[in-house]
Order: sequence, then structure tokens, then C-alpha cells
Amino acid sequence: IKSGDRPESDEYFETNCVDFYDVPIWAMLSSFGTLVALVAAWFAIRQSNRQLEIEQTPYVVLDHIKRIDNSRYGFSIRNIGNGPAVHVTFCTSNNESDRDNNFFSKDQSHSVNLIPHEITQYWEADGERLDNLVHDKEGFDCLYIFFESQPGGLYMTKAKIERIVNNNNDAGYKVVENKFSKLRGGVGV
Repeated sequence: IKSGDRPESDEYFETNCVDFYDVPIWAMLSSFGTLVALVAAWFAIRQSNRQLEIEQTPYVVLDHIKRIDNSRYGFSIRNIGNGPAVHVTFCTSNNESDRDNNFFSKDQSHSVNLIPHEITQYWEADGERLDNLVHDKEGFDCLYIFFESQPGGLYMTKAKIERIVNNNNDAGYKVVENKFSKLRGGVGV
């Protein structure tokens, strides 16, 4: 049939178009197999991203606190994770919106970036900042360390510290526990 010779009725459609029953079974199975492969690939990529996040997650802990002079204390932190920690900040509350409030002395940097397994020198804070820390249920003072991973995950470490008073009535502090928590994810599909 030439293009100008087509009939006006549905006869052309009915005789020249393939319907469902004319499709070979192997073509349908191939289409179904393609969909199954697509779903399997999506699950594999998702699992790969989860594994990458686990392997590259930073984990920042409060290593120790040292008295610098009569009124100041030094804080040393360590990234014990396998990924770099970005925008590491200290806070007196576990509220994420307070993380950019300056905890350290005004002459100190507010945040730092840490490569994996790096330990910092001392960040200094006035002793009165430690006197105003919130106690947890167990009676420990708590500091909160917020940090991010390169893919954009946000994490927090709750550092429990204990106030130790010696015979001269001088106060010192000992790190009791560092508890890690993930606030929001980074890599993901």
C-alpha cells in the first residue's frame, strides 16, 4: 500500500500493526529481565554508598583536658575515624542550632578541620565556661562536639567529663566517655 493509497477505515491498523499476542515470548522476558537488572543495580549502588559512608565516617572524640593556667583549660580532640572531619565545633548543648556559638576563648579559632587519626593541640577556654556545663542524669558534665563528613553527613559526640578536685581545691577534669551519634546522613541514593 502506498501512502496515498491508504484506506480511510481502521482496516490498515488492524492488518499492519502488531498486537500483544504477536510479540514473541523472548521479547517480553527480555524486557522483564531488563527491569530486574535495573532494580538490582539500584540496590547495589545504594549498598555501595552505605558502605562508603561507613568506611569514610569521621569520629571525633575529646581526648583530654589540661589545665593551662589558673583560669584556662586546654582541650585536645582526636579524629579516630577513617574520614576527614569538617567544621568541628564545641557546644554546651546538644542543640544543632547552637553549634556555632563560640565556646572557646575569643583569641581561639571557633572550628577546625581534622584529617583521619589527627589529634589537635589545645584549644583554650576559660574555666568559667566549664563551671556552667549542664549535668546529665548520671551527674557528669557534658560537652557536645559537632562535626561533618566531606559528603555532608552531620555527627555529634557527647563527651562526658568528670570534675576532679584535689587537696588544694584546684579543679581538674577527666574525660569519662565519648558517645557518637549520627544526626543526618551524607552519601545516599
